[in-house]
Amino acid sequence: MFIARAEAVRIVSTGVKLGGRLPAYCSATGRVLLGDLPEQQTRAHLESVPMKRLNNRTVANVDGVLKAIRRAVADGYAISDKELEIGMSAMAVPVKNGAGQIVVALSVSVFSGRVSIETLRESFLPTLRETAGRLQRSL
Repeated sequence: MFIARAEAVRIVSTGVKLGGRLPAYCSATGRVLLGDLPEQQTRAHLESVPMKRLNNRTVANVDGVLKAIRRAVADGYAISDKELEIGMSAMAVPVKNGAGQIVVALSVSVFSGRVSIETLRESFLPTLRETAGRLQRSL
């Protein structure tokens, strides 16, 4: 569930409204949050929810999603590249409490025609990590 958001002024919005929800299996924020659970618990969750392909880029099978979650854990961030919506990419990083548990994810969504995945990694990721670090220190 989205509890806060900021938006650049554009003709078309890239995000969901406050209180909105996205499927965890194919969203960057969901993959970051699921990455904090033991793999058996994550697998059980994924097996219990209907996973559907929202378009031809959506990873909608348990093994594929687990692989994406493992990569997010290893990298310290997750990317959803046009999986939710063609033309939209997102990146998320974890925000942890003092005990090292992920309590929220911080994300950015972009139009893939304006911002490449490489630009997300090179330009947006450092800012997301810095902001997540400030949030973590305030917890």
